[in-house]
Amino acid sequence: TGLFADYAPSKKFVGSQIQVVDTNRDPAINNGTSLCLERKRTRNIALTPCDASVERQRFTGFNATGQGMEIYPEGIFSKNGVSYERCLTQHHHPRQGERVYAEKCRKARNSKTNKWSSY
Repeated sequence: TGLFADYAPSKKFVGSQIQVVDTNRDPAINNGTSLCLERKRTRNIALTPCDASVERQRFTGFNATGQGMEIYPEGIFSKNGVSYERCLTQHHHPRQGERVYAEKCRKARNSKTNKWSSY
């Protein structure tokens, strides 16, 4: 599979959807449904059917020709009145089957799991 960003215009939200597509273009995969990354609560990221009206499917920082980019879920995150940014990351450098989640950017940068590349 591969990733690409759908830059559908939106007057309500900023950012873009990140859609997961089958690079083999097999219509049987996902029953022909387009799946997008979606933030669930603060940290969890899941694949759900694409819906341009869902703000939790909006991310910034994606560049289709980019290397070493940080991807941020839309929204303001705070704890005890202190705001912080979140970045998409995983616990290790990419491994098959590893989950993607939204971590505090400072922690992701320290562990060097904050950068993404597009192909």
